[in-house]
Amino acid sequence: MRLSVAIAAVCTGLLLAAVTLAGGPVYGVQSCTKPRVRPTEIVFQCGDAGAFMEHIRWRRWGGSIAVGSGDYSEKTCVPTCATGPLRSHHATVWLGSIGRCSGHGAKRFYRRAKVSGVQHGFGVQCPIS
Repeated sequence: MRLSVAIAAVCTGLLLAAVTLAGGPVYGVQSCTKPRVRPTEIVFQCGDAGAFMEHIRWRRWGGSIAVGSGDYSEKTCVPTCATGPLRSHHATVWLGSIGRCSGHGAKRFYRRAKVSGVQHGFGVQCPIS
């Protein structure tokens, strides 16, 4: 009886380790192009850097949701996006929707983002090749 319990415990441990290794790390996207674990800067609108977060410190990372805080900035586009000032505030960022990104093999990425004080979320976050 003890042997079967010991074997079951070892098998369970090996199975959990295999599942963890198969998952691997979860990445965010640093500055639009670089896969990074715990990126310190995320640009949400890569076309014109119209919305970004920097100096991010992560409280949670690797699970289904990542949570961090830092300085969020966005273009006001008043009078135009090219000449208008930035509006900034300290904010919390939540990343979720883990998935794969084309061209990055088996790497898993947080693909959606929400920032406190911003009414809309940000869509798929994949590195630009």
